[in-house]
Amino acid sequence: MLREPAPPADNLYLTGTWHYARGLAFLGKGQVADAEKALAEVQRIGRDPSLAYSLFSPNTAAAILAIASPVLGGESRQPARSTTRPSHCSSRPCASTTASCTRSLPSALPAPARARGRAARGWQAR
Repeated sequence: MLREPAPPADNLYLTGTWHYARGLAFLGKGQVADAEKALAEVQRIGRDPSLAYSLFSPNTAAAILAIASPVLGGESRQPARSTTRPSHCSSRPCASTTASCTRSLPSALPAPARARGRAARGWQAR
């Protein structure tokens, strides 16, 4: 992922998701400072009012990208391979962000995607 070129600068949604994916890749390599820079870009792009359009679901680009910030931010503050909720998370982390989204993902996601979803919601791995 870190070798992938940036998408066209005029496509803010793709650029935001590219920064999100790079942030996760940086975290995987233990490069927290670089992940924090990627998080800052995701947050900056996420505030752009031009992302108020629907994509492939009832959700807007802004709503989908808004989920990336707390997930990436939570991952960057969580010890590697931890299966418990980080101390900074409330009992319902990211609830205010995800409450405005319509669930549109299939229930038959591969196991890693389901596990990441549980981690993003602050659930303990089982």
